[in-house]
Amino acid sequence: MTVKLSSALNRCKISDRDAVHIIIAVAESLGHNVNDIIVNRSSNKRHREKIRWNLATEIRDKFSVTNLNSLVLHWDGKLLNDLCSKQLVDRLPIIISNNGNDQLLAVLKMLNGTSKSQAEAIYQTLVDWGLTNHVKAMCFNTTVTNTGRIGGTCALLEQWLEKNILYFPCHHHILKCTFDTKFDITSGPNVSLFLRFQKSWPKINTENYKSGIDDRFIFEKLQNSIDHILEFCLNQLKLSHFREDYREFLELTVIFLNGVPPRGVLFRAPGAIHHARWMSKALYTLKIFIFREEFKLTQKDYNSISSICIFLVNLYIKVWFNAPIAAFSPRQDLEFLKNIFQYKTIDEELPKNNLKKFVNHLWYLTSDNIALAFFDKHIPHETKTKMAFNIKRIDTENFDGEEYYVIKNKRIYLDFNEVSNFIKNKKIEDFVTTYSIL
Repeated sequence: MTVKLSSALNRCKISDRDAVHIIIAVAESLGHNVNDIIVNRSSNKRHREKIRWNLATEIRDKFSVTNLNSLVLHWDGKLLNDLCSKQLVDRLPIIISNNGNDQLLAVLKMLNGTSKSQAEAIYQTLVDWGLTNHVKAMCFNTTVTNTGRIGGTCALLEQWLEKNILYFPCHHHILKCTFDTKFDITSGPNVSLFLRFQKSWPKINTENYKSGIDDRFIFEKLQNSIDHILEFCLNQLKLSHFREDYREFLELTVIFLNGVPPRGVLFRAPGAIHHARWMSKALYTLKIFIFREEFKLTQKDYNSISSICIFLVNLYIKVWFNAPIAAFSPRQDLEFLKNIFQYKTIDEELPKNNLKKFVNHLWYLTSDNIALAFFDKHIPHETKTKMAFNIKRIDTENFDGEEYYVIKNKRIYLDFNEVSNFIKNKKIEDFVTTYSIL
């Protein structure tokens, strides 16, 4: 059993028993006498376990904390199939990042997904790797398990590490929580409109598509930003994306704006419908509107689909693909909040639902995280000068208009009724205080 063979069997999810049959068949086809080869499930299992253990030990031994000053700690619990049974188990991958480099520390099997269990597992992993003094920030999903004020995973880790740590919540998760639509509310797994489109797909002539901006209403709303959005999407398509649905989202947006993606105009068959994954809803929405002449829509559905398409193309796509860039987060959050509020001129219902969710996730506008904006290349030099000036001011002078919100548990809490005043009176430099450089 070699390292390469073991890795191939693991990657293809071949069980120890099935691996024996494959190895014997390959050995026999290569002219070996299988009676001279000791191959059975037990020995195969021991060799594969030994190879995995040696690889893990080698990775640990090569890892050095010498050049590590500031680390960002990442974790995200997932339900995955168990390696030894057909049951689903709670797995907790733990990763650190530093200066563009990532290191997987562990993928732990959890007995439960409570905040204390998560915190204990993460803390022990940091101790085992000797990283407790290097963690400066944490990246996590904004679930109550992680963000609870007293017993959340983040709060417990800060207590046990005995230091204040920056909170960098996952921006993709925030945007997923924010995305909402006006489709039928259902307790079932499918949206009725999407399911009908999925069943109609074999009958749809994919050559008979129309861009979104052929619709007069959509063209009027997007005409000033079409070229800018197309340029952004085409630049993003030059990059590699670890998920194919990300690329499909970009390509559908280009087609929606009457452009041609680098791979040409191609349409994938509609995939699975997930309430938990907004991306599937976005892909369905764009496809339905592009094939509006092939797929019958009621006037109500037509209006809903067109409104959501404008929201996706004009507001959402840029913030989604820029979400991993932490330096852009403060500016993007403030701009996104303003854009959602202004979207009510197109649709009154959709922005209301989005706003109610997004105002609960203003993590990057706190005095701690606002300092990231100094590294945002899209913020003018004049604005950064004002930001630097606010650092030197007496702290109490930096909170003009703070009656609109409160800062608690490392995020801004904004009353929904005060959103209008907040948007009108707050600029990016207003969030900078003397605490922004501590």
